[in-house]
Amino acid sequence: MLTAIMVAPVITGNSQEVVSPALDINTNLLETGDLIFRRGQSFTSHLVLLADTRSVYSHVGLLFVDGSDTLVIHVVPGESARDSAPVRMEPLTSFIAAQNASAVSVMRLEHARARHYSKQAAEVAYTYARIPLSFDSRFDLESKDQIYCTELVWRAYLEAGIDLVEGVFDRLETPFGIDNYLLPSSLLNSRYLREIYPLTT
Repeated sequence: MLTAIMVAPVITGNSQEVVSPALDINTNLLETGDLIFRRGQSFTSHLVLLADTRSVYSHVGLLFVDGSDTLVIHVVPGESARDSAPVRMEPLTSFIAAQNASAVSVMRLEHARARHYSKQAAEVAYTYARIPLSFDSRFDLESKDQIYCTELVWRAYLEAGIDLVEGVFDRLETPFGIDNYLLPSSLLNSRYLREIYPLTT
């Protein structure tokens, strides 16, 4: 069962200053290749949640643990002409900061060779951050030079040897027509993954 840690604003003292606490994740629990989901605060996040009613999360990335640094490889639309590369490597603390996330979950591959596949997937995702890709605003799973967040995670694991959704995509009708898409809930419900944070009992 999936659960979410929610971030709530805190009023300090008698002032009206609102402090939003960051999520506190024990990074010792995390491994390279883990999937990290977050519920975002942006307008785009709300649109994703409207389209994906089976999920409480709107965004996903892959973890890359490098010594004491824990990074998230993920895809976001470029916000300006000079910020056009959509594949980012961002510190975990920034990815889950209160202004970016109101809930988070970490999922891990369950397989006899899980660490091998997870490490391979993270390395594939790392290469995506080094090649000229653009954000796929049409969410077309067939395009090779454009990518979006769930597609990055799926493709990285696919190239490593695991199809997390076993070829089953979400059929949606959009202004572009009826086509296959990949929503966060499809990854969340993958039989290959188990939730390791928040820890559930």
